Amino acid sequence: MSTITPVEPTHRLWQVVDFLSPDQAADILATDWLNMPWRRGYMQEHWHRRAIDLDHPIIQRLNSYVHDQIPRLNQQFGTNYVRGLGLWWLDEPGFTVDIHTDGHLNNSLQLSWIAPDDSYGTRFYSDKAGKQLIYQALGRANTGYIMLNHLNEDGSQPLHWHGMPKPVPENTFRLCNYWQFEED
Repeated sequence: MSTITPVEPTHRLWQVVDFLSPDQAADILATDWLNMPWRRGYMQEHWHRRAIDLDHPIIQRLNSYVHDQIPRLNQQFGTNYVRGLGLWWLDEPGFTVDIHTDGHLNNSLQLSWIAPDDSYGTRFYSDKAGKQLIYQALGRANTGYIMLNHLNEDGSQPLHWHGMPKPVPENTFRLCNYWQFEED
């Protein structure tokens, strides 16, 4: 059974461990990711990142694993998610992501699946300059984070400064699954 625990005091950032069942995780890890059809992502055309083809039957099956967890997320977070968009990213050697916020994007879940080591997970910071590390998500299979981006009660937008500044090394890759959830 998975664990989802808060990692900072506002309860807007959550650590996720063993999100999917061991059988589902094994299925994902057994996939031949380097030979999956892909394209460069929208507004990420110059990144060292492959966006795996969402129409591929394997991806549709794997995405159903996470989609089936939506009722559990709704119960834990008091949300009313009815659907999610799941992307699969294969990050190539040299890939990094500067510190940024997701702004007005929907609440999201990112799961790591394959990485050179645990230090290749997303890092969260107190500010844009990255002066203080708040949380380091592990680059370990079936772990990740949930980031709640919905507006605060006063209407302000929470700012979760995050990035992956450590470049993926030569002869390796990083695989993650990113979800944005929508309410009806």
